Amino acid sequence: MEELSENLQRASTTEAVQAIEGSVAKSVSEGLLTFTVYVYIAHVTGCLSILASLFGMFTNIINLKTFMAMGVWADGVTLTLFSLALSDFALCVSSLCWGVSAYLFLVERRVNSEEFRSHDNQQPFYCPVDPRALGAFFVQFMSIFGISTTLITIYLAVMRCLCVLHPFRFRGAVSAGKTTFTLVIFFLLSLATRLPPLVLMDIRVQFDPRINLTRPKLWYHEDREFYKDLLRTIVDIPLPIFAEATLIVCVIIMARALRASSRFRSSVTASSATKTIGEAVTKKTKVSESDVKNTDSSVNRDSVTSASEAESKEDDGKSLPQTIYSAGNLATAMTSEPPPKAIQNAGNVEKLSPKNARIVKQLITLSLIFIVCSLPKLCRILGDALESEYWMGGRYGKFYDISSHIQFLADTINSGVNFFIYYTFNTRFRQECIFNK
Repeated sequence: MEELSENLQRASTTEAVQAIEGSVAKSVSEGLLTFTVYVYIAHVTGCLSILASLFGMFTNIINLKTFMAMGVWADGVTLTLFSLALSDFALCVSSLCWGVSAYLFLVERRVNSEEFRSHDNQQPFYCPVDPRALGAFFVQFMSIFGISTTLITIYLAVMRCLCVLHPFRFRGAVSAGKTTFTLVIFFLLSLATRLPPLVLMDIRVQFDPRINLTRPKLWYHEDREFYKDLLRTIVDIPLPIFAEATLIVCVIIMARALRASSRFRSSVTASSATKTIGEAVTKKTKVSESDVKNTDSSVNRDSVTSASEAESKEDDGKSLPQTIYSAGNLATAMTSEPPPKAIQNAGNVEKLSPKNARIVKQLITLSLIFIVCSLPKLCRILGDALESEYWMGGRYGKFYDISSHIQFLADTINSGVNFFIYYTFNTRFRQECIFNK
């Protein structure tokens, strides 16, 4: 009886697996996208992900070495940027492993398809281990470091906004000690969100009905779907939406601060120029007064001058003081302070120094790139939440797979382009960069 029950259980499991594999195959061969177009798009996005991962690993190694040369523990901002580069590097490594696995899976599907084998008379090609099983693990690691990158980016933007709005209250809040504690919390949270799916999955030797062979393939615990749905409701859906909204607000605040600070510096520069012109006019006015006094003295001492000439001189003496008075008014107007309203409007924000202005521009650029690169993830998650057929085995399975490829590519690009932002806006980063030595 026990042997019979085991056989029935094995048979039911095999039928379930075959049903799942059959639904996946059906979603790939049918639907809105043809199999050829699907494979082509998946190949292109997979190859681009591999190239972007290699490039991101290279740039983040440079970032890590440069921040170490700058002094990681020098201040909280440098420590946070170093942690961001470390998280981005780990994400690029995970993305590279996933890209290789996804490419092998597509090659296996393509080579073993009936159309390809009948056309080229190729022998079946199978990987020793199911590439999808490896890719599923690498996706979980990508999610861990993707969450940590998201939290660190939000932390940088929010703290800079607080420093702009309340400089005296929050300027000392980004210390190395407090930043270390915050970053450790971020990493533990990221690990906790992916620990249950990782624990409840494994690679075990099983019969693969898709290729009719026995090889190591992915195994899921029966409770994994419950925890996966729970984490998707608590973390996967709210976090991207919260990140997008928060970063958009932070970008608006920092952009307004930059614009207000630029206006304030322009008004101060104009006031200084006006004051310089006023001083020059005042000096010239004093010279004119001295000339007038000398002229009056010469008129009084000249006894042989005719009455008409004396009258003419007297008239000139009456008009000169008016000219002096007008010049004095001009000098007073030019040396006056800027309008009180301009000073009041400029005082509502922090007067950003050139260094702080570059830091704000750097964080604005980081936030904007993160917002753009997070849109594919947001679209895929919302589609998964709103459409029940939007999954790998559903009607829109091919679209789901392609959107996943695009999401991973966008995440990898976001993690690889930060070097150019640091090099453009961070003067000390340029000085310590290995390219400048």
